[in-house]
Amino acid sequence: NKPLNIVVILLGLFGLMMQTSASMSSSKVSAAALINVLGKRFLIFVICYIVMQFVSNFFSFEFIRKWRKVIKWFIVIFLFAPLLLPSDGNSVGGSVAWITIPVINFKIQPSEFAKLAMILLLSVSFGDIKDKDVSNEIKNMFAVFIVCFFIILLVQMDFGSAMIFLLITAFCCLI
Repeated sequence: NKPLNIVVILLGLFGLMMQTSASMSSSKVSAAALINVLGKRFLIFVICYIVMQFVSNFFSFEFIRKWRKVIKWFIVIFLFAPLLLPSDGNSVGGSVAWITIPVINFKIQPSEFAKLAMILLLSVSFGDIKDKDVSNEIKNMFAVFIVCFFIILLVQMDFGSAMIFLLITAFCCLI
């Protein structure tokens, strides 16, 4: 969809201009260095947008149904990723929830991917509620949720992400 792509790129450029403008007045960093950093972030934004467009064209709940056990393990791996990878000072207020991608010096919170995967797994599980085996699947999903909640809360020490995870799960259950 060409108009949508144009609007997203224009909004990204507008955001880049606003970040540059806001950072110039409060930063002691040179304009060239600031534009270099923000340019890299914009490039990452565009690449992520293209990947999301590609994935959305081929998305299917059948894929989630087929690979749900593997996806559950990926959720747990994403939540342990900040603890398994080298830290290099990513602790914020005692919370160890971020990882740094070294080549581009970009920080990312893997629990965001876990939240998205949990929403997809819950939607598939509740969508299949008419089947006989679903009660076991929902028990399994509840167990995965409890494990994820305590990993975020106790291991990553990230109360905010744990509460968001709880709210996402609660709202998926209510819907």
